[in-house]
Amino acid sequence: MKYDETTKSLKFNESEENETGEGGYVRLHQDGVRAKDGFTFEFYGNLDRGPYQNVLHRSRDILALGIFIRTNNLLGSNNIAGQSIRVILDNSGFLGDFSNHSVWTGEGKNMSNMGSGDICCLPRDEELSFEGYYGFDIGSDVQFSIVYLPYETDVEKQNMYDEFMIEDGTVDKILYYVNGKLFGYTYYSKESFKIGLDKWDNDECNFYIGVCFTGHYQNLYYLKGNCYSLRLYTRPLNEMEVELNYSVNSKYRNSFKDEVLN
Repeated sequence: MKYDETTKSLKFNESEENETGEGGYVRLHQDGVRAKDGFTFEFYGNLDRGPYQNVLHRSRDILALGIFIRTNNLLGSNNIAGQSIRVILDNSGFLGDFSNHSVWTGEGKNMSNMGSGDICCLPRDEELSFEGYYGFDIGSDVQFSIVYLPYETDVEKQNMYDEFMIEDGTVDKILYYVNGKLFGYTYYSKESFKIGLDKWDNDECNFYIGVCFTGHYQNLYYLKGNCYSLRLYTRPLNEMEVELNYSVNSKYRNSFKDEVLN
């Protein structure tokens, strides 16, 4: 992993001689960062590859691509789902998880909650393509944003809740945006999210960019590509804010491309 002056981005690229896809990662630590009021994860970059096979776990037929994780145990023997907040893309539409269980299960729009805590994008084509799951292609600039909106009785936030959240009263909402536009959403058990917070929302946990593990098997999957920017907000951005971020990011990126061409 290195900073690429030409593209003004972090370049994640595995070494030429390895079979696990390892490409380095960034570890950050900041005390006092809390997600109890919700959060927004925003990645803007260009992926050189989609989910790939880690040779160490070839027999399990898992293809994945690590983007981000917050955990206190990345390299330990107990790096299991439910002890962390993860953003990892795979060959079946998996997007991330925040706890090891959700009491509420079901589908929203283009997304589902599997009950095991897994948030997945639903396929939109018969080929089960990457773009069909996630709404963007490998090799193209993209900003994707994950917004976690907790349900509260705070009147100021009522205009962000939909009818189902208000009627049910026990679910939070997860929204997924691609290039500033809402791609899909689903719901998450409010109490289950709190259980997850008890595990990973503390100062013992580091933030890792460009890597993530899968399940209970201690296997790490790495990002390969350019990361132009990555932001983590300790609140849910609304739709206008997500769209504005994309507009600003893309305008800067396009002006930079114009400078290179000239």
